[in-house]
Amino acid sequence: MTTALVTSVLGMLIQVVIPLLERQIIDSTMVVHKYSPAGLAIGIIILALGAFGLSFLRRYFGGRLAFDVQHDIRSRIFSHLQRLDFARHDQLQSGQLVSRANSDVGLIQGLLSFLPLMFGNLFMLVVSLGVMFYLSPILGLIEFCAIPLLGSVAYRLRAKVFPAVYDAQVKEGEVAVVVEESISGVRVVKGFGREKARLAELSRAALALFRSSVRVDKIEARLQSSLSSLPGLIQALVLLVGGYLGLHHEMTIGTFLVFFSYIVQIGAPIRQVSVLVTFSQQAKAGAERIFELLDANPLVKDAEFPSEMPLLPATIAFSDAYFEYQPGNPVLKGLSLEVEGGSVTAFVGLSGSGKSTLALLLPRFYDLNRGSIAIGGVDIKELSIAQLRKKIGVVFEESFLFSDTIAKNIAFGYPDATLEEIRIAAERAGALSFIEGLSNGFDTVVGEYGITLSGGQRQRVALARALITDPDILILDDATSSVDVTTEAEINQALREFAKGRTVLVIAHRRSTLSLAQRIVVLDSGRVEDSGSHSELIDRSAIYRKLISAEGDEISEGDEELTTTLSGSTTKAPSTPLAQSQGFRLARGGRGGGGGPRDAALSLTPGLAQALNSLPAEEMTPDVDEELVTKDVDHFAFWRFISPFRWKLLASFAFLLADTILSLAGPYAIKTGIDKA
Repeated sequence: MTTALVTSVLGMLIQVVIPLLERQIIDSTMVVHKYSPAGLAIGIIILALGAFGLSFLRRYFGGRLAFDVQHDIRSRIFSHLQRLDFARHDQLQSGQLVSRANSDVGLIQGLLSFLPLMFGNLFMLVVSLGVMFYLSPILGLIEFCAIPLLGSVAYRLRAKVFPAVYDAQVKEGEVAVVVEESISGVRVVKGFGREKARLAELSRAALALFRSSVRVDKIEARLQSSLSSLPGLIQALVLLVGGYLGLHHEMTIGTFLVFFSYIVQIGAPIRQVSVLVTFSQQAKAGAERIFELLDANPLVKDAEFPSEMPLLPATIAFSDAYFEYQPGNPVLKGLSLEVEGGSVTAFVGLSGSGKSTLALLLPRFYDLNRGSIAIGGVDIKELSIAQLRKKIGVVFEESFLFSDTIAKNIAFGYPDATLEEIRIAAERAGALSFIEGLSNGFDTVVGEYGITLSGGQRQRVALARALITDPDILILDDATSSVDVTTEAEINQALREFAKGRTVLVIAHRRSTLSLAQRIVVLDSGRVEDSGSHSELIDRSAIYRKLISAEGDEISEGDEELTTTLSGSTTKAPSTPLAQSQGFRLARGGRGGGGGPRDAALSLTPGLAQALNSLPAEEMTPDVDEELVTKDVDHFAFWRFISPFRWKLLASFAFLLADTILSLAGPYAIKTGIDKA
């Protein structure tokens, strides 16, 4: 940073010195013919070359700094996301996270690249004003008086742009959410023929982004035009007063041209102020969103002084366990249970009874709201999270695979595993035969989310991934639901051997899975209704008899939305453990007025919320034919793409041409005035 700033200051100092040398050439050589201009001209050339070298160094070191910071922030964001627990991730959307990690970080990087230049321009402004006051106090005062006016307009621009930019960046994140969900769920979208519905959803999010972006442009255009016109007004005043002084021989032509050169040089920084203010507010909005994310601390935290991990296998005890994903909707309601170390225990129950929740609580993906979970008499909150999870292997109901080879997916939790160890784990999981049948075997790349494999194949790879870590506690959440009966029988036989000396918790959704268990626990409404062997539960548990009464191998778990238990109590099964939306939404409501539906972890400050609510509504719609742009075409052609906008583009070019002509007319007018004077 220091190198970039120093080179920027030195470069701008050269820009201040060059007009003084030009003044000397004009006044001392061209007007009175005292000296030869050769020496001064060579000096100007040397200084120009020096300015070129310093400009290169400024751009290089400034850009390097910006990219260093960008890399650092991205690494911090990813590292922080890895530390967040399930509860925090439930409150976040992947599309918003991608927007923060890419767009928002890019804005900060752009601002940092811009800062050395602006610092140098500020230095040039101060030095130039000093030289102006020395050469002509009157003209220097004219230039100086423009600064408060510039600051006032810039302040108004900053105050109005920030909330509008923040809103636009949130809307951009919403568009990313729709795109990400549509791509990730492309099979579901196409399977239900909902392409048009998803396109309509994207159109709604894109319309909100369009309106928010247009609002930003309106605010910027109104205030930036004021900033951009200031250099022209200053130039006119200096020409008027300077011309008068020149006519009365109170100022030399060289001094007059020095002032004109400084005005031109200062004009660029003044015009850049509007860009900097806008850019800085965009970067500030991006930084706010990034800091909100980095300030979202995990709810599950490590003990300050963790206890030693007890010797396993050991008894796992749930004591008065109370837990809720959403406030007021408890899943576990005072559950108490002991699981003997080294045993295989199956959990069954109606939908929403808390089976899968137990699998998430033991590795501390979530923490209980009340009560405790102990292993070998030690509360798991007193253990190191890393050590606890190292002893536990989990196979989730939904088998997620990375877009990598099968071997690397299996060895994900044990990167140093040999190929032989990977083969043994795959064989135990019943995956070896189908893997060896693939053209590249263990080197087969499974595609994003393992999409190139069937559901049963993904489950077997996920099971192998858990088994290869040799866990002391194994949690199977419906780990074989997608495999055929024959394969499941083979897997169960391998699991019986693997389970010896280990504690295994099985979330059972099929009767065949119960054959693994030495004990079956029946859950109802977040409590233990009964436990025992299959024959014991058949005799004394009406709920258990109801559960296994369904035809086929499936356990009857009742309606997904509302389950009425035999005891008469009613519990609503949570669809997913997501926090209620308490996040960003503007007061005017609707899709066009708010941000992401899930951002409870990232709350707004009262001041920013008030500024967002006070933003003017924008009802403009894009001048685009939706049917035309969504119509299937044989191939994309750039000219056909811009054809609907050709007249607007031509109008823009015409305005640019007019602006250029007017900019060139200024020096010509000055030349004419000097010649006639």
